[in-house]
Amino acid sequence: MKTALVTGAYGQDGYYMVEYLRGKEEEYGHVYAPKKENCDITSPFFATLLKDLRPDEVYNFGGNSDNLKAFDYPIELLEANVKPVITILQYLKDNPKAKFFQASSSLIFGESVSLNDRGIPYQGLNTPMNPTTPYGASKLYAYNLIQTYKKHYNVFAVNGILYNHESIRRKDHFVLPKIVKGAIECKMRNRGKLQLGDLNVKRDWIHAKDVVRGAYLSLQTPGPNDWIFCSGKFTSLQYVVEYVFNKMGLYWDKCIEINPDFINKKQENNYLGDPSRTEWGLGWKSNYTIEDILNELIDHYEKLLAG
Repeated sequence: MKTALVTGAYGQDGYYMVEYLRGKEEEYGHVYAPKKENCDITSPFFATLLKDLRPDEVYNFGGNSDNLKAFDYPIELLEANVKPVITILQYLKDNPKAKFFQASSSLIFGESVSLNDRGIPYQGLNTPMNPTTPYGASKLYAYNLIQTYKKHYNVFAVNGILYNHESIRRKDHFVLPKIVKGAIECKMRNRGKLQLGDLNVKRDWIHAKDVVRGAYLSLQTPGPNDWIFCSGKFTSLQYVVEYVFNKMGLYWDKCIEINPDFINKKQENNYLGDPSRTEWGLGWKSNYTIEDILNELIDHYEKLLAG
């Protein structure tokens, strides 16, 4: 029976990771999820926790993911996203049988793209990594630390490069739940117009449950390879808005106002990930469509706001 430690259990990924592992009772005797209020993973206590618990697997979903404020607090962001990774890698160095999954980000690529044989731009493991935000830079620093420890100490550490992923546990300032909640409130006449930025923006969205399933699979393989988790499909915010408001029986243009202040050129990229290597290497694929994700959000917020 294995012991697993999951950081960031107060966020969507960590929550679903704990739920997924606890569902495998025949495999895991203990799944430990330190809470933010009683375990600061940037403090020396985290190293003591690892030493005492001696987990067979560590899934790191903790850290700072607020890319919007990354330029305001770059030092704090760097510490939150890198220091725990160093602590875990030091633990692996002394415990060579342990395995580690690090939640990395597509923002490590920045605006870099590769071209496939049809001339379509995408981002894959061979795409140059050139982040354009402090958040992306902090994730690349952690990514490179893992590669360094793998080279020198042969640790089993995996970078899972995650594209946009959502669920009902996502905070409602993120764009998909923000749109869904805004549409329902508009229908209930509980708010004024919903303010959004550029509706032409496109993203590669998957469900958080697909991410945690992939994280688990990545630590069950013979070697510590890195993997990209994405759908390989684009969806525009325009499509999201039209789909959600149509489900509500509303005219979206009567409920939405475009706010130029919400158009943040420094925030993110608009590029497709390539999941093909992950699909054949792990037997993984995204099980949820964008419509599945939106339907789940709509059902959740309808019940929440009605209650």
